[in-house]
Amino acid sequence: MKLDGATIAIEPRSVGACVDLAVLFMGAHAVQVNGLTLIFGTPVCLLTYVLVDQFGAGLGTGLLLFFGGTPFLAAAVVAGAGHRVFGDPFTVWGTLRILASQFFRLVCTLLLAQIVIAASSLLCLFPTVPLSVRYGFLPELLLLEQSRGLGFERRISDLMRGTFFDLLLRFLVIIGFYLCAVLSLFTLIDLTSGIVFSTPILFNRISSGFFFDDVEYLVMHDPLVVTTICATMWLAYPLARLAWFFCYLDTRIRKEAWDVELDFRIEAQRLEAAQQARE
Repeated sequence: MKLDGATIAIEPRSVGACVDLAVLFMGAHAVQVNGLTLIFGTPVCLLTYVLVDQFGAGLGTGLLLFFGGTPFLAAAVVAGAGHRVFGDPFTVWGTLRILASQFFRLVCTLLLAQIVIAASSLLCLFPTVPLSVRYGFLPELLLLEQSRGLGFERRISDLMRGTFFDLLLRFLVIIGFYLCAVLSLFTLIDLTSGIVFSTPILFNRISSGFFFDDVEYLVMHDPLVVTTICATMWLAYPLARLAWFFCYLDTRIRKEAWDVELDFRIEAQRLEAAQQARE
């Protein structure tokens, strides 16, 4: 695996190691990842602000828009990271071209998966988290493995067989890490806004005598607070999605000895290049 000149062994890793790799990747490619986040997240955050400010919507609306929009950011992150970890360039426009080439298939499949997950939550027919784990690797299957038709269902079953409960625990750990990152980032933005721009977002607007009432109203209905919460969720999301992407790589290594397969591919390319040089 190549990360800006550093070669990182492709080998089985714990969830903590996957998070570490996500942080490393994010630091090496912050411009590209944040560029994609701005492209996908900015329109949604602006729409959230308008709906809350002008139409009386609340935090639930922002979370619903986040839930509907993040699969496409996930696909962009996977498309860029999936090519970069094996030495190919990671650029914003190159990633968008990859998504554009698979546009209709991505939209139909990702939206259908989100609808199934949302319906399970609303109707309480199936636990939402297990379904999120089951369909969590859809961008990898669609963009990296080029699964087509109903083939991705069989491929999902293959990946989940014998690894589901391990992936479920990893998913919960990554969610916990993500929530901590969102809270930390929101606090940093709030304090910076209050100190530098004299525009407090949440904490300095709470009255000491009505703490819980003020927090509830501001978090649920204030357009500035709701939009900032959603913006921090968008900003922190790629880090969590990268950790899940490295869990996908780890799953393939553990189930399919993918690291050995990759070694053979690299050796075959080397021998082919040597043969062409001799000719």
